[in-house]
Parts: sequence; C-alpha cells; structure tokens
Amino acid sequence: MWPRRRQIRGDQWIEIQALMMENTACNGEPNRRVARSTSRIQEAKRFLARPVLLVMQLRRSHGHSPASE
Repeated sequence: MWPRRRQIRGDQWIEIQALMMENTACNGEPNRRVARSTSRIQEAKRFLARPVLLVMQLRRSHGHSPASE
C-alpha cells in the first residue's frame, strides 16, 4: 500500500497527501471514483504545495542561516 522506498521526495508526499484527502473526501468514506477526479487531486496538490513551501522558507530563515543570529 505504501511506497516501498523509505525516502519519499517532497512532490511524492504531496501526491500521497492529495490522494488520501481525495479518498476521504465524502464524509470520510473512500471515494471509489478517484481515477476520474484527477482535477480535484491537482487542486489538492496545488493547495498542499503552498504550506510546504512556506514551511521550507521558514525553516531556512530560522536558525539554519548565519544571518538569523
């Protein structure tokens, strides 16, 4: 069920999150039409990509650069 490789690239993780979100979209019940709702998955990916980028920027500016001291 989960990807075999332990290291998941960022975009793969976003895709997994989007698929999980799509799967539980209707009142927590699995959506059996996942294959047909690609556009909604794309929307979810776009929506999820924003906070990920923000977190990466915040991490970079918090203590990981010499300028932050």
